[in-house]
Amino acid sequence: MSSWNKMPESTDQYHGFVYKIYNNHPDSVKKYYIGCKKLLKRIKRKPLKGKKRARISFVDNNVDEYWGSSEELKRDIEKYGLDFFSKEVIHMCETQWEMKFLEMFEQMKHNVLFDVASYNGIINVRINSVPQSLQEKYKNFNFNEYPARKD
Repeated sequence: MSSWNKMPESTDQYHGFVYKIYNNHPDSVKKYYIGCKKLLKRIKRKPLKGKKRARISFVDNNVDEYWGSSEELKRDIEKYGLDFFSKEVIHMCETQWEMKFLEMFEQMKHNVLFDVASYNGIINVRINSVPQSLQEKYKNFNFNEYPARKD
């Protein structure tokens, strides 16, 4: 069983997910962190003898052990312990583009750079134009369809 709330049983068709981590400690400010995580990690190995092309393989990215990249969040986890933090999947994403787009969307929707309850100190998204395969799905994307939740 996954340590992530709302993680589907099977993740085979997904590239990664957008998540929210909550600090639930009773003596601290109720803070949150929004990020994204790939399900598989790309491993690049040197070519076989006599070959030129590097060998690429994908391995499990150990997402159950992952607790975000925010240093402030990591310090609070160290201070209060894992029992006071919860992890929730917001979106399951089929492509890298979709994952990065929805991470950026959630961060902007929650106004993370201005919200004192956010662990996010930076929005750093590198994203290209919409891939042909996703144009139909996102051409009429409604930014108001997912109102910001107040947790």
